[in-house]
Amino acid sequence: MTKRYSILNVVDPNTLCNSASTCRRRRRSVGSLRSPTSLLLLLSDPTKLPKSQQEHDEAKEVFDMLNDQLVAELPQLMDLRVPYFDPSFEAMIRMQSKFAEEGYEKLSGVQRYFADTIRDDYAAGQLDAQVEGVLNEMRELSICGAN
Repeated sequence: MTKRYSILNVVDPNTLCNSASTCRRRRRSVGSLRSPTSLLLLLSDPTKLPKSQQEHDEAKEVFDMLNDQLVAELPQLMDLRVPYFDPSFEAMIRMQSKFAEEGYEKLSGVQRYFADTIRDDYAAGQLDAQVEGVLNEMRELSICGAN
């Protein structure tokens, strides 16, 4: 008999993956034992039929136990991923926001070194249009590969 792991005690994806592969092997085992059992039923060999039927029943019992365990525990594992990923995602967004704010502050400090006309163009939005024009020219080049 295999040891039963509870998702509440151990949340190990490798164990669940191994359980799933074991379940697949057991399903194949049940299928492979079903065929000889039905063949023996047709041939009516009284000596081999009980042994074959017992092997089939044992394999089916192990498969059903593993299948029931996976059906019960996989949804719980899926539910546990949300509380794990939400704080990680939130921390990543906060770090990106902090990085962007600090970068904006540093770059705005450089703005004082620009000529007055460039600062006025930037404030009026004309500098953005010039940048977009240059980017469009770059996109049209064959080396960019955007076409």
